[in-house]
Order: sequence, then structure tokens, then C-alpha cells
Amino acid sequence: MLQNGLVEAVGSLLTHKPFLTASVTEELLTSYLRRSRAEPSLSDRERAVLRLVTEGHTNRQIAILLNTNLKSVKRHCAIMMRKLDLSSRAALKRHGRNRMIGAKQLATAPVQSSAADLEQSRLMAS
Repeated sequence: MLQNGLVEAVGSLLTHKPFLTASVTEELLTSYLRRSRAEPSLSDRERAVLRLVTEGHTNRQIAILLNTNLKSVKRHCAIMMRKLDLSSRAALKRHGRNRMIGAKQLATAPVQSSAADLEQSRLMAS
């Protein structure tokens, strides 16, 4: 049995083809499947933006709450949509809502919001 495997391995190497044992093939497949099922990692800032999108805030409100500019918020949303293979902001919001079902808090980065911040965002939107 070992001799047959050795002959097969040498034959593969001579023809410049890969040779993988059954156990190596199984380990590679398991590793690949584990990685493909795992959700892409989001940065702390992306998780904070996702949480606010999920809560129903507009991009402008999110920019004010996170003390950043509107373009940065849009960029974070676009990057998250690409990472998560989503096609719209509504899909991003649904994804965030589904994540919140399994987790108490979506983002680890605190968002300091106040009534004044939200009022300011409402005034800017008008």
C-alpha cells in the first residue's frame, strides 16, 4: 500500500503534477469550506457604521454621529457591501439586523450620540 503511494507520488512529480494524499486533500477541503463560511471581518469603524445603518440613520446622520464626513460613510458602506457581497443599502441594513439577532451589540466602538447631534442632522437634512 505504501509502495503504491510512493510510486504514484514519484510519477506525479516526474510529470510536474501535484500529488496529494487523501488526508491532505481532506484537510485542504475542510480549511477551504471553513474559510468560505466565515463572514468577512469588518473593521471597528465599519461595524459602527453598520450598527447605525441598521438603526435606520441616514448617511448624513451617521457622518455627524461619528464625527466624519459624508464621503467616508458612503465609502465604508460600499466596502462593507463588497466584503459581504450585498447589492444595496437595504440589503446591508437587513444583514445588520440579522447579525444583531445573534449578538447583543453589533459594534464594539462606542458611538456618542446626543439629542443635539440628531437635531443638528435633522436641520442639515432640511
